[in-house]
Amino acid sequence: MILLQKCVLQLHTIPTLMYKQDCTDGTTINWGDGSAQETAHDREVAITHVYADPGDYLVTVTPVNNCQITLYG
Repeated sequence: MILLQKCVLQLHTIPTLMYKQDCTDGTTINWGDGSAQETAHDREVAITHVYADPGDYLVTVTPVNNCQITLYG
């Protein structure tokens, strides 16, 4: 497991992003395709995004108020 303050992923497929966070202040997820940011508040998150077009997208997960996140999956 890796503890991160901020995570950036490069994705080629329809992703399911899975992570745990140590608080419920939330994280914002920017899928890198111009769609609206999403916010997740659950301690365990499994969120899927469908891209309109194939390609490489830079996904950014940013915790609110210094929450720590752990990616898994």
